[in-house]
Amino acid sequence: MENVHIGRFEARYHLRPSQMEARHRLQGILDQVLDDGLERALQRAGVPLSEEICIRGIHVPVRLRLSSPDQALVGDWSLALAEAIKRAIDGGGALQLVRYHSRIHGLIDFATGVARGDTTRAWAWRQMGFGRVADDASAAVAALVLRKALLADAASITLVIRSVAEMGCLARLAERFTPQDWTEFAASALRVAGASDSDVCPPSSPPPGGTNVTPPFREMIERLVARSALSRAVVVAPARLLQPERMLLAVAALVLLEAEPGVCLRGSADVRWLILLTARRLREVAGSSGGPTIEPARPTVVSPENPSESPVAREAWLREATSSDTARRGEESLAGAVSATKERDVSAAATRAGGGSAATRADASDAHTDEPGPKGNGMDSATPIVERPEPLPEAEAARLESVDRREAFTKTGGLLFLIRCIDDLGLPSEIATDHVLGRRSFRWVLHRLALTLAEMEDDDPAALAFAGLEPSARPPSLDDLPPTPDERDAFRTCVDRIAACLAERLEWEGAVDAVLLDYVCRKRARIIVDPGWIEVHLSLDEVATDIRRAALDLDLGYVPWLGTVLKFVYE
Repeated sequence: MENVHIGRFEARYHLRPSQMEARHRLQGILDQVLDDGLERALQRAGVPLSEEICIRGIHVPVRLRLSSPDQALVGDWSLALAEAIKRAIDGGGALQLVRYHSRIHGLIDFATGVARGDTTRAWAWRQMGFGRVADDASAAVAALVLRKALLADAASITLVIRSVAEMGCLARLAERFTPQDWTEFAASALRVAGASDSDVCPPSSPPPGGTNVTPPFREMIERLVARSALSRAVVVAPARLLQPERMLLAVAALVLLEAEPGVCLRGSADVRWLILLTARRLREVAGSSGGPTIEPARPTVVSPENPSESPVAREAWLREATSSDTARRGEESLAGAVSATKERDVSAAATRAGGGSAATRADASDAHTDEPGPKGNGMDSATPIVERPEPLPEAEAARLESVDRREAFTKTGGLLFLIRCIDDLGLPSEIATDHVLGRRSFRWVLHRLALTLAEMEDDDPAALAFAGLEPSARPPSLDDLPPTPDERDAFRTCVDRIAACLAERLEWEGAVDAVLLDYVCRKRARIIVDPGWIEVHLSLDEVATDIRRAALDLDLGYVPWLGTVLKFVYE
């Protein structure tokens, strides 16, 4: 099964003495159920395939007629399991089930739990494959597992930390990590965005060879810092978030990536200098005296050879960082509400619509089958049993509500098809280094390009998604001056190149650019946005064979210069 992952499965058969030989047959039938029968039954039962659904445990009695053919038994058994899972999902709440919109949503919940010292949902984090976090794990141990999970999924680091900041938990999360951890987070996030290792710790003076950073761009940095949810949380947090200097630089890099995912397209010299400018701006806004004195040190790995970053030093730093807040020292007592010995992890998790494999949550070594149950009971049945754990606190559901899906309708959903043409043409890199457009925020350029490609309002969800923003975001065009004549010429050149690429892909010879662009862009769609995830849902009535043949509606996956995953769904 690609979409269903079972951590532990216990089957207990109740057979008459004369039916004991059927045990091997039932085990073979169960193998077929778990191979693909259950997945097909879940689809028929209407279990959503666009979410990550973690179920802690279910108990499913099944009565099977051994006189029926094997395939009929596979169907009956699969249907019984699927209906039980569907009932658990429909029941909602946080009793034995957690629903995540995406894997990133799960990471956000993990990080928020670590910040609060609450590992109540550690069982779900294990199912998601984030690491082995025990139900009674201390905050320090849970933080180590979270650190590893974030570094393993570097594209999610900025999004997770921003979401934690929006929930008001950034200061507490900062207490769980050392400055070295934050430097590694920033380094990994920058690398996945296309930066080099040397960009992680910028120098304290302008880089050799000059830079394209101009005074107007310094003003733009001020606007980006003002808009950043992460920066707003940083400047009101305890001073230790801005000290030592390498921690300030790490936070500055994350703020810059949050506000401007395409910043790494500008080249190493500009990236290093922009991080420095962002760090200085954070210090200014925070009201600290003087600008930062930048350390040129490179990120290092925690090891015995590096005493300042040894495990002992790490623990000492964490103790010192949290000692000033007595109230929070009791947070670790919240962990471990349920004993792991009775846990039966069953994960009915599916990939996002459009295919792909969900996070692996199965461990074949955990699967086992008990001895037969009471004999001679007259039952012609086999009963798979998964023990039911104690319910989780219902109030825990509130934390998940903080990450809501944003969605809105648009008449120009086809605009997002053009992202593939823009990527194929290499326009993002050209725009970032252009002497005209490169002076503006990359998001501003993308948003303005969208308005040039298709006639629409500034706050159209398609135009915002084209810039990697959610439907409720403030349009970038409202935070800057209108385009200059030179910039308008540059945008027209970009539109001409995109239209030519589109005509070639669709094999439209001699097509008028405006007609071609209108044909592709005018598609009714529902834009659904999660942190780091944009889905364009189009009606089946909008399917066009030439667009499909040109592969314009194929999923793009993670787009670094947008800072998000982009997928297309027909429904």
